[in-house]
Amino acid sequence: MRKVLLTGSSGFLGKYLLKACEEFGFSMMSVGRSSANQVVCDLKREVPQIPKEEFEKVIFAAGKAHLVPKTEAEKQDFFDVNVSGLKHFLEGLQGVKVKQFVFISTVSVYGLWNGNNISESDPLLSEEPYGKSKIEAEELVTLWGKEHGVPVIIFRIPLLAGANPPGNLGEMIAAITKNRYPRLGKGSARKSMVLAEDVAQFCLQLHGQESGIFNLTDQHHPSFFEIEMHLRKQLNKPNALVIPTFVARLLALCGDVLPKFPMDSHRYKKMTLDLTFDSRKATLELGWKPRRVIDVDFLRK
Repeated sequence: MRKVLLTGSSGFLGKYLLKACEEFGFSMMSVGRSSANQVVCDLKREVPQIPKEEFEKVIFAAGKAHLVPKTEAEKQDFFDVNVSGLKHFLEGLQGVKVKQFVFISTVSVYGLWNGNNISESDPLLSEEPYGKSKIEAEELVTLWGKEHGVPVIIFRIPLLAGANPPGNLGEMIAAITKNRYPRLGKGSARKSMVLAEDVAQFCLQLHGQESGIFNLTDQHHPSFFEIEMHLRKQLNKPNALVIPTFVARLLALCGDVLPKFPMDSHRYKKMTLDLTFDSRKATLELGWKPRRVIDVDFLRK
């Protein structure tokens, strides 16, 4: 039976990867801190003892995200987890036969607040610990692949949609559930998203010789209005209070000086500026055919 070695199995995407392994008939071995893993190891601190076997795919989905660091220690933790953790894992692969290495990265490496159709050829400008640590990790795994003759494919992922999502989408769902989500203006800003289930299945569908760096999006890039209305339909919630854009801008300025205020300039920019990524390269070279996020009742998956 074909085998997959997986990190991050307890994470949001990891749960979909576990399901996809079962659906596609792979035998799965996971590495992580929990006793539920076959190889128990804190990658942040130690090298895993991986059996010297042959793996059809190694999928590295572990990592630290969804946190705005407030201290130097919290900033450093991104590098300890995302870079040192990967380094320890690669050391643990010594003597292990790997046919393909799949590394899950993020569009945060581009370091942009807004823009449209940002492609893999655009510069990596991130100055945030999360994005910078992923840039360093991408470089590390790419070099390892060249040194060991293993095809390495890197997927840069935007906002992931699925049941019980973390991060901004999870916050939006919670706010709509509690009837506390106001729409800013027309909600016309567009954001790249992708279904976690589509990404997981695609990782397992790869033939094994593919390599390179690819953005993965649903290629529709829904607007905030589309996302909101789709969530309201799934949650059976009424329409939102609409806050005019100029009022939201004033509220954001208040939030910049008032602690725990629900709106600040950071959140205002995220909700009013387009930020979309081009995944045509994955379509042309890999046959990527995602579903539109707003066509799937993903909260019930």
